[in-house]
Amino acid sequence: MDLSISKKVSTIEKDYMLDLLSRGTRLDGRGFLEYREIKIDAGPMLKAEGSARVCIGDTQVCCGIKYETGTPFPDTPNEGVITAMAEYVPFASPMFESGPPDENAIELARVVDRGIRHSDLVDRSRLVIKPGEEVFLLFVDLYYMMHNGNPWDTASLAALCALKSTMLPPLKEKEVNGKKFLVPEGEPQILGIQDYPVTITFAKIGNYMVVDPGLTEELIADARISYCINKNGLITSIQKNGSGTFSVEELVKLAKNARDIAPALQQKVKDYNRDLSNM
Repeated sequence: MDLSISKKVSTIEKDYMLDLLSRGTRLDGRGFLEYREIKIDAGPMLKAEGSARVCIGDTQVCCGIKYETGTPFPDTPNEGVITAMAEYVPFASPMFESGPPDENAIELARVVDRGIRHSDLVDRSRLVIKPGEEVFLLFVDLYYMMHNGNPWDTASLAALCALKSTMLPPLKEKEVNGKKFLVPEGEPQILGIQDYPVTITFAKIGNYMVVDPGLTEELIADARISYCINKNGLITSIQKNGSGTFSVEELVKLAKNARDIAPALQQKVKDYNRDLSNM
């Protein structure tokens, strides 16, 4: 499923939007560098080790964190593993279909996964149970629940908040009938995060650049680019999509805009607290 062709935008609608942009405004009245309202809800998934629901406007992503134990990667024997996966839930939009993850879900997971991997988000040494033998494997499961544009930034915030609220139990090895098992023992402890790598997405429509594209803006955009900015204002990853191009000057300007916007989104994550009353 290619979302760029799943829904057609009429020429009249596109011309109207370009006219609005030429006058310095957008379809919903926002400025070019203005986000829709951001809401974060704690703990919507009661069975998860950590979870969060994030809405940017009418776009909604839920994230749940689950764990297993397993062997670490050979090149990082003293680090746990964190993997992101995404699903475009069919009831979120008539454009979505059931079945295995398509290229859009894979891209969404990749954007979030790279944001986590390329920053110092989680101290992976804390995920080690037995160095070189047994570690926590954390699964960041993302569900795109309501489709109204820009799932990338929404999913990024949801993953950060869910990981921030994740609680992992101490594990102890026990032997039963000659076989050894790791079993939870004791009170779960907060994992915590030590960085705030947020994703900030811009759409290029004609010669205009807008942050946090809504659905119609996303559909008519010539190109899209997402910057991941860490707590130090450094770009840790970039994802570009669409057939349009960006000049060097545009990329530099958008990078500066992303760095200027990032602290406000990072503060949203800092202010987020796990709601234990819902657990």
